[in-house]
Amino acid sequence: MEAILQSPTKSLMVGIVWAVVMAGLYVVLGGAIDAEFLRFVTRFVHVVAAIVFIGLAWFVNFIMLPANYEQDADGKKVIAKSFAPRGIWWIRHSSTLTVLAGGSLMVQNGYFMDAITMGAWNGFAVPKHVLLGLGIWLAIIMWSIVHMVIWPNMQVMLGIREGDMEAKGVARIKVRNGARRNLMLAIPVIFLMVAAQNIF
Repeated sequence: MEAILQSPTKSLMVGIVWAVVMAGLYVVLGGAIDAEFLRFVTRFVHVVAAIVFIGLAWFVNFIMLPANYEQDADGKKVIAKSFAPRGIWWIRHSSTLTVLAGGSLMVQNGYFMDAITMGAWNGFAVPKHVLLGLGIWLAIIMWSIVHMVIWPNMQVMLGIREGDMEAKGVARIKVRNGARRNLMLAIPVIFLMVAAQNIF
């Protein structure tokens, strides 16, 4: 057990194995592996990816950035070399998986066009489609901020792309502002997604 607990990857894999065992128990107890089950799996992936993405938005805004401001030059280098590359990797990929799984779920449920257009084709008559559509577009904005603002500027900050000290200072502000924008959007997105599934 100690070997598992020393590694986050091994700990995560054990959690995944437990989930697979639970899915196997579902089948043993008579559950069918059908379209409904596949929708459940897609929703599960979507929710887990969103938890990682939103959780990292909190971590960056309330822990990593404030800690960075409190550090001297050496402390900032440690954060830049150790925390930042790992964090941005997880943010990029969890945001993409969240969007892809969400899109797949809409296709599987048969309301992709209704949701993506907020029900415009039906005169915005279905509140669920309006709420879901708003949530989707805000989530796509969050994804865009990660990939079109935060990641390119993190590359400058981390030295992956060229930039002098002035460029790095500008990039740092853009990363901070992008992280703050995603933090502002996180709660409305969660609210809209949960409301669309539970109120209507």
